[in-house]
Amino acid sequence: MTDLLDGAAAALLFGILNAILIARIASRQPSSEGAFLARVYATTLLLRAVLAILINVFGADSVFAGAFWGESGTYDAGGYALARHWQGDAAGTSLTQALSGYGFVYIVGALYYVFGRNQLLVQLLNCTVGALTVLVVYAIAARLFGRPVARWAALFMAFFPQMVFWSAGMYKDPTILLCIAICMYAALRLGEVFSPAFVLLFVSAALALLTLRFCIFYFVVAAALGRPSSGAGAALPGAFSRVVY
Repeated sequence: MTDLLDGAAAALLFGILNAILIARIASRQPSSEGAFLARVYATTLLLRAVLAILINVFGADSVFAGAFWGESGTYDAGGYALARHWQGDAAGTSLTQALSGYGFVYIVGALYYVFGRNQLLVQLLNCTVGALTVLVVYAIAARLFGRPVARWAALFMAFFPQMVFWSAGMYKDPTILLCIAICMYAALRLGEVFSPAFVLLFVSAALALLTLRFCIFYFVVAAALGRPSSGAGAALPGAFSRVVY
């Protein structure tokens, strides 16, 4: 459980970051869509944050933790050990070597190194990542099927129970889902026009996936490099294919 002072610091950082994001969301879309996306983003963020606080408060109870904290404890311990190692404590080295999904351990370790051991901060960052994924899913659906379908896609992504739960704990799944969605969006945009920026975006998200859950990396890259003969999501452009191959 995070203490009151660290919890207040986490809440402050969370509030400032997302106030900026919500303002940008509302300003970068047409008025009706911007208002819809800002409202969905804020609502799903609030839902995830409330659940994150509840999980954090009751996480000290062994029965509750066994049901809802799960792998969060592994990433908490691994990230803390890594942060200690970076601070010069050699005892932290061996604790991180056996952990899978090392990319998320490094994220937690970096946060702990800068802000101290603050589980709620990581949880609230996960809430933000989960809410940002909703926006990327909306963007994908809007380009493929139009804004009405995109609204439904955003709502399903925002309020599907498992998505909410993963985003409220210290799990790597929200980051994995965001990376997958970014890869999909980059591949879709490259199917419209070749752009080095979207190649870089795709490669960056794919490499992040490799550190989080390597098996998904291969499926995402294979799907992106495939060239379906028809369909709304068909094909990366020839220019992108030539770069990759």
